[in-house]
Amino acid sequence: MRKLSSSITLQNLCDKLNNTDWQELGFVCDGRFLFSQRSLENAMLDSKFFDFYQKY
Repeated sequence: MRKLSSSITLQNLCDKLNNTDWQELGFVCDGRFLFSQRSLENAMLDSKFFDFYQKY
């Protein structure tokens, strides 16, 4: 059961990340996504990620 739960949680997180407006957050330039580990580490994500953060 743990594996299924983790899989669902991972899918939920992926869905939230995929539905994030990265252009609004400044990660798109000339139609390309520009990510670095540091920039993602410091990205200001909205409250929909709070539940995931509290669990882990």
